[in-house]
Amino acid sequence: MNKENMSEQKNNLQAATPGQLLNQRFWKTTSGVSANYKIICMATLLKNVVFFLLAFTYSTASFEQTKAEQIKSIRSECVAINRSTTLKKVTLKDENMPGGGGELTGFYQNGKIKKIVRLIGLSTGTDSREYYFKEDHLIFVDHKFNSFVHDKNKNETDFSNTQTTFRGSYYFNNKKLIDFVTSGRRSESGKLNSAKALLDEASSNLKLLNKKVAQTVDKRLIRGHWISREDNKAHLVFSDSVMTDLYNNKIVGTSGYWFGDDDTLFAKQKNEGDTLIYTIMSLSKTNLTLMYLPRGNLLKFKRK
Repeated sequence: MNKENMSEQKNNLQAATPGQLLNQRFWKTTSGVSANYKIICMATLLKNVVFFLLAFTYSTASFEQTKAEQIKSIRSECVAINRSTTLKKVTLKDENMPGGGGELTGFYQNGKIKKIVRLIGLSTGTDSREYYFKEDHLIFVDHKFNSFVHDKNKNETDFSNTQTTFRGSYYFNNKKLIDFVTSGRRSESGKLNSAKALLDEASSNLKLLNKKVAQTVDKRLIRGHWISREDNKAHLVFSDSVMTDLYNNKIVGTSGYWFGDDDTLFAKQKNEGDTLIYTIMSLSKTNLTLMYLPRGNLLKFKRK
Protein backbone atom coordinates (compact mmCIF):
# COMPACT_ATOMS: atom_id res chain seq x y z
CA MET A 1 0.00 0.00 0.00
CA ASN A 2 1.40 3.37 -0.97
CA LYS A 3 1.79 6.23 1.53
CA GLU A 4 -1.03 8.22 -0.02
CA ASN A 5 -3.61 5.46 0.56
CA MET A 6 -2.35 4.85 4.10
CA SER A 7 -2.59 8.57 4.90
CA GLU A 8 -6.16 8.63 3.60
CA GLN A 9 -7.10 5.63 5.77
CA LYS A 10 -5.59 7.33 8.83
CA ASN A 11 -7.59 10.48 8.14
CA ASN A 12 -10.77 8.43 7.77
CA LEU A 13 -10.02 6.64 11.04
CA GLN A 14 -9.46 9.90 12.91
CA ALA A 15 -12.76 11.32 11.61
CA ALA A 16 -14.73 8.14 12.27
CA THR A 17 -17.95 8.28 14.28
CA PRO A 18 -18.82 5.81 17.06
CA GLY A 19 -21.28 4.15 14.68
CA GLN A 20 -18.55 3.61 12.07
CA LEU A 21 -16.16 2.14 14.63
CA LEU A 22 -18.80 -0.45 15.51
CA ASN A 23 -19.19 -1.41 11.86
CA GLN A 24 -16.96 -4.28 10.73
CA ARG A 25 -17.05 -3.12 7.09
CA PHE A 26 -15.47 0.16 8.09
CA TRP A 27 -12.51 -1.61 9.69
CA LYS A 28 -11.85 -3.49 6.45
CA THR A 29 -11.31 -0.14 4.72
CA THR A 30 -8.50 0.62 7.18
CA SER A 31 -6.51 -2.60 6.64
CA GLY A 32 -3.37 -0.63 5.80
CA VAL A 33 -3.26 1.11 9.19
CA SER A 34 -1.32 -0.49 12.01
CA ALA A 35 -3.13 -2.05 14.96
CA ASN A 36 -1.43 0.32 17.42
CA TYR A 37 -2.66 3.36 15.51
CA LYS A 38 -6.18 1.93 15.49
CA ILE A 39 -6.04 1.46 19.27
CA ILE A 40 -4.85 5.05 19.76
CA CYS A 41 -7.70 6.39 17.63
CA MET A 42 -10.24 4.23 19.45
CA ALA A 43 -8.96 5.38 22.87
CA THR A 44 -9.08 9.02 21.83
CA LEU A 45 -12.65 8.65 20.58
CA LEU A 46 -13.78 6.86 23.73
CA LYS A 47 -12.19 9.60 25.84
CA ASN A 48 -14.18 12.21 23.91
CA VAL A 49 -17.40 10.21 24.32
CA VAL A 50 -16.85 9.90 28.07
CA PHE A 51 -16.15 13.65 28.32
CA PHE A 52 -19.36 14.43 26.41
CA LEU A 53 -21.43 12.13 28.64
CA LEU A 54 -19.98 13.68 31.79
CA ALA A 55 -20.62 17.20 30.49
CA PHE A 56 -24.20 16.29 29.54
CA THR A 57 -24.82 14.72 32.96
CA TYR A 58 -23.42 17.80 34.71
CA SER A 59 -25.49 20.22 32.62
CA THR A 60 -28.64 18.16 33.25
CA ALA A 61 -27.97 18.10 37.00
CA SER A 62 -27.33 21.85 36.96
CA PHE A 63 -30.60 22.46 35.14
CA GLU A 64 -32.51 20.30 37.62
CA GLN A 65 -30.87 22.12 40.50
CA THR A 66 -31.77 25.48 38.97
CA LYS A 67 -35.38 24.36 38.48
CA ALA A 68 -35.55 23.13 42.08
CA GLU A 69 -34.24 26.49 43.27
CA GLN A 70 -36.82 28.31 41.14
CA ILE A 71 -39.67 26.21 42.55
CA LYS A 72 -38.42 26.81 46.10
CA SER A 73 -38.32 30.56 45.45
CA ILE A 74 -41.84 30.50 43.96
CA ARG A 75 -43.21 28.64 46.98
CA SER A 76 -41.60 31.15 49.34
CA GLU A 77 -43.12 34.02 47.37
CA CYS A 78 -46.60 32.45 47.55
CA VAL A 79 -46.30 31.92 51.32
CA ALA A 80 -45.30 35.56 51.78
CA ILE A 81 -48.29 36.72 49.70
CA ASN A 82 -50.73 34.63 51.73
CA ARG A 83 -49.27 35.89 55.01
CA SER A 84 -49.38 39.56 54.02
CA THR A 85 -51.89 41.71 55.93
CA THR A 86 -51.44 44.82 53.75
CA LEU A 87 -53.03 43.58 50.52
CA LYS A 88 -55.91 45.56 49.06
CA LYS A 89 -58.86 43.36 48.08
CA VAL A 90 -60.95 43.96 44.96
CA THR A 91 -63.90 41.67 44.19
CA LEU A 92 -65.79 41.27 40.94
CA LYS A 93 -68.98 39.20 40.88
CA ASP A 94 -70.34 37.90 37.60
CA GLU A 95 -73.69 36.17 37.56
CA ASN A 96 -73.22 35.38 33.86
CA MET A 97 -70.46 32.88 34.59
CA PRO A 98 -71.28 29.15 34.10
CA GLY A 99 -73.43 27.24 36.57
CA GLY A 100 -74.20 29.04 39.80
CA GLY A 101 -72.20 32.12 38.92
CA GLY A 102 -68.70 33.10 39.88
CA GLU A 103 -66.50 35.48 41.78
CA LEU A 104 -63.18 37.02 40.91
CA THR A 105 -61.02 38.54 43.66
CA GLY A 106 -57.75 40.38 43.22
CA PHE A 107 -55.22 41.19 45.93
CA TYR A 108 -53.02 44.23 45.30
CA GLN A 109 -50.01 45.73 47.05
CA ASN A 110 -48.87 49.23 46.14
CA GLY A 111 -50.91 49.04 42.95
CA LYS A 112 -49.36 45.74 41.82
CA ILE A 113 -51.30 42.51 41.54
CA LYS A 114 -50.12 39.77 43.89
CA LYS A 115 -52.86 37.17 43.76
CA ILE A 116 -56.12 36.40 41.95
CA VAL A 117 -58.73 33.95 43.19
CA ARG A 118 -61.36 32.73 40.74
CA LEU A 119 -64.32 30.73 42.02
CA ILE A 120 -66.92 29.23 39.69
CA GLY A 121 -69.98 27.29 40.80
CA LEU A 122 -70.91 24.38 38.54
CA SER A 123 -73.66 21.77 38.71
CA THR A 124 -71.09 19.14 39.72
CA GLY A 125 -69.06 21.19 42.20
CA THR A 126 -66.90 24.27 42.57
CA ASP A 127 -63.85 25.17 40.52
CA SER A 128 -61.19 27.15 42.39
CA ARG A 129 -58.08 28.68 40.83
CA GLU A 130 -55.50 30.82 42.58
CA TYR A 131 -53.05 32.78 40.44
CA TYR A 132 -49.90 34.19 42.07
CA PHE A 133 -47.84 37.01 40.58
CA LYS A 134 -44.43 38.59 41.00
CA GLU A 135 -43.72 41.90 39.26
CA ASP A 136 -46.95 41.43 37.25
CA HIS A 137 -45.77 38.03 35.92
CA LEU A 138 -47.57 34.78 36.65
CA ILE A 139 -45.44 32.46 38.81
CA PHE A 140 -47.85 29.86 40.19
CA VAL A 141 -51.37 28.47 39.72
CA ASP A 142 -53.16 26.32 42.30
CA HIS A 143 -56.18 24.65 40.73
CA LYS A 144 -58.72 22.64 42.75
CA PHE A 145 -62.02 21.07 41.80
CA ASN A 146 -64.31 20.19 44.70
CA SER A 147 -67.05 17.79 43.63
CA PHE A 148 -70.40 17.51 45.36
CA VAL A 149 -70.65 14.24 47.29
CA HIS A 150 -73.26 11.64 46.37
CA ASP A 151 -75.30 10.50 49.38
CA LYS A 152 -75.63 6.74 48.94
CA ASN A 153 -78.28 6.41 51.64
CA LYS A 154 -80.56 9.00 50.03
CA ASN A 155 -79.36 8.23 46.49
CA GLU A 156 -78.99 11.93 45.75
CA THR A 157 -76.32 14.61 45.54
CA ASP A 158 -75.44 16.34 48.78
CA PHE A 159 -74.86 19.95 47.72
CA SER A 160 -73.70 20.90 51.21
CA ASN A 161 -70.74 18.52 51.14
CA THR A 162 -67.77 18.45 48.76
CA GLN A 163 -64.52 16.57 48.33
CA THR A 164 -61.45 17.52 46.32
CA THR A 165 -61.34 15.34 43.21
CA PHE A 166 -58.66 17.25 41.32
CA ARG A 167 -55.59 19.27 42.33
CA GLY A 168 -53.07 20.85 40.02
CA SER A 169 -49.97 22.91 40.84
CA TYR A 170 -48.29 24.80 38.00
CA TYR A 171 -44.97 26.67 38.25
CA PHE A 172 -44.01 29.43 35.80
CA ASN A 173 -40.85 31.39 35.06
CA ASN A 174 -40.62 34.05 32.34
CA LYS A 175 -44.04 33.04 30.96
CA LYS A 176 -42.94 29.41 30.59
CA LEU A 177 -44.23 26.38 32.48
CA ILE A 178 -41.22 24.87 34.28
CA ASP A 179 -43.02 22.17 36.27
CA PHE A 180 -46.45 20.89 37.25
CA VAL A 181 -47.98 18.26 39.52
CA THR A 182 -51.55 16.96 39.27
CA SER A 183 -53.64 14.43 41.14
CA GLY A 184 -57.16 13.14 40.58
CA ARG A 185 -59.35 13.89 37.62
CA ARG A 186 -61.26 17.02 36.72
CA SER A 187 -64.99 16.38 36.74
CA GLU A 188 -65.90 19.01 34.15
CA SER A 189 -63.21 17.97 31.67
CA GLY A 190 -60.70 15.19 31.25
CA LYS A 191 -58.14 17.57 29.71
CA LEU A 192 -55.28 19.03 31.70
CA ASN A 193 -54.63 22.75 31.74
CA SER A 194 -52.15 23.85 29.11
CA ALA A 195 -49.54 26.47 29.93
CA LYS A 196 -50.98 28.82 27.31
CA ALA A 197 -54.52 28.42 28.68
CA LEU A 198 -53.39 29.27 32.22
CA LEU A 199 -51.38 32.29 31.05
CA ASP A 200 -54.32 33.53 28.97
CA GLU A 201 -56.75 33.04 31.88
CA ALA A 202 -54.50 34.93 34.25
CA SER A 203 -54.12 37.79 31.77
CA SER A 204 -57.86 37.95 31.08
CA ASN A 205 -58.75 37.90 34.79
CA LEU A 206 -56.20 40.60 35.54
CA LYS A 207 -57.64 42.87 32.84
CA LEU A 208 -61.13 42.52 34.35
CA LEU A 209 -59.86 43.34 37.83
CA ASN A 210 -57.73 46.27 36.67
CA LYS A 211 -60.81 47.70 34.95
CA LYS A 212 -62.70 47.36 38.22
CA VAL A 213 -59.83 49.02 40.12
CA ALA A 214 -59.87 51.94 37.68
CA GLN A 215 -63.57 52.42 38.39
CA THR A 216 -63.28 51.98 42.16
CA VAL A 217 -63.88 55.08 44.23
CA ASP A 218 -61.14 56.10 46.65
CA LYS A 219 -63.40 56.34 49.68
CA ARG A 220 -60.76 58.13 51.75
CA LEU A 221 -61.54 61.26 49.74
CA ILE A 222 -64.92 61.55 51.46
CA ARG A 223 -63.32 62.93 54.62
CA GLY A 224 -63.75 66.68 54.85
CA HIS A 225 -66.35 69.44 54.64
CA TRP A 226 -68.92 69.40 51.81
CA ILE A 227 -71.46 72.06 50.71
CA SER A 228 -74.70 71.21 48.89
CA ARG A 229 -74.86 72.51 45.31
CA GLU A 230 -78.67 72.89 45.61
CA ASP A 231 -78.67 74.64 49.00
CA ASN A 232 -75.44 76.24 50.21
CA LYS A 233 -76.77 76.25 53.80
CA ALA A 234 -76.79 72.43 53.84
CA HIS A 235 -73.42 70.95 54.71
CA LEU A 236 -72.01 67.48 55.38
CA VAL A 237 -68.84 66.94 57.38
CA PHE A 238 -67.11 63.55 57.37
CA SER A 239 -64.47 62.67 59.95
CA ASP A 240 -62.87 59.22 60.23
CA SER A 241 -66.10 57.55 61.36
CA VAL A 242 -68.73 60.27 61.98
CA MET A 243 -70.93 62.09 59.48
CA THR A 244 -72.33 65.42 60.72
CA ASP A 245 -75.33 67.18 59.11
CA LEU A 246 -75.24 70.96 59.30
CA TYR A 247 -77.83 73.50 58.24
CA ASN A 248 -77.13 77.19 58.51
CA ASN A 249 -74.05 76.33 60.58
CA LYS A 250 -76.14 74.39 63.13
CA ILE A 251 -75.81 70.64 63.78
CA VAL A 252 -79.06 68.88 62.82
CA GLY A 253 -77.80 65.31 63.14
CA THR A 254 -74.79 63.06 63.63
CA SER A 255 -74.31 59.52 62.35
CA GLY A 256 -71.69 56.87 62.47
CA TYR A 257 -70.87 55.82 58.92
CA TRP A 258 -69.17 52.92 57.17
CA PHE A 259 -68.76 51.55 53.67
CA GLY A 260 -70.16 48.38 52.18
CA ASP A 261 -69.41 46.64 48.90
CA ASP A 262 -70.01 48.27 45.52
CA ASP A 263 -69.52 51.87 46.74
CA THR A 264 -72.34 51.75 49.30
CA LEU A 265 -72.36 54.20 52.21
CA PHE A 266 -74.24 53.38 55.43
CA ALA A 267 -74.98 56.02 58.06
CA LYS A 268 -76.63 55.14 61.38
CA GLN A 269 -78.21 58.11 63.11
CA LYS A 270 -77.33 58.29 66.80
CA ASN A 271 -80.57 59.87 67.97
CA GLU A 272 -83.21 58.12 65.87
CA GLY A 273 -81.41 54.82 65.36
CA ASP A 274 -82.28 54.59 61.66
CA THR A 275 -79.69 53.45 59.13
CA LEU A 276 -79.51 55.56 55.99
CA ILE A 277 -78.19 54.00 52.79
CA TYR A 278 -76.49 55.86 49.95
CA THR A 279 -74.69 54.89 46.78
CA ILE A 280 -71.57 56.90 46.01
CA MET A 281 -72.14 57.91 42.40
CA SER A 282 -68.96 59.97 42.13
CA LEU A 283 -66.22 61.14 44.46
CA SER A 284 -63.19 63.28 43.76
CA LYS A 285 -61.07 65.87 45.53
CA THR A 286 -63.63 68.57 44.67
CA ASN A 287 -67.00 66.86 44.08
CA LEU A 288 -69.28 64.34 45.79
CA THR A 289 -72.54 62.87 44.45
CA LEU A 290 -74.67 60.54 46.58
CA MET A 291 -77.83 58.68 45.64
CA TYR A 292 -80.20 58.34 48.57
CA LEU A 293 -81.86 54.91 48.68
CA PRO A 294 -84.50 53.76 48.16
CA ARG A 295 -85.91 57.00 46.74
CA GLY A 296 -83.07 57.42 44.25
CA ASN A 297 -82.71 61.20 44.48
CA LEU A 298 -79.24 62.63 43.89
CA LEU A 299 -77.42 64.77 46.45
CA LYS A 300 -74.62 66.82 44.94
CA PHE A 301 -71.87 68.51 46.96
CA LYS A 302 -68.71 70.51 46.43
CA ARG A 303 -65.79 70.52 48.78
CA LYS A 304 -65.51 73.59 51.04
